Amino acid sequence: MTKGKPTVPGEGNQVTVYYQSGYDTPYIHYRPEGGQWTAVP
Repeated sequence: MTKGKPTVPGEGNQVTVYYQSGYDTPYIHYRPEGGQWTAVP
């Protein structure tokens, strides 16, 4: 996996994105801070 990071951080909320290329269909699995993970794709 490759960690993606914005070149210039903005104000407010932040996110770190990990991704892997080569899949036919994209899926998103996330957990908001203090929350629960979404269902595994």
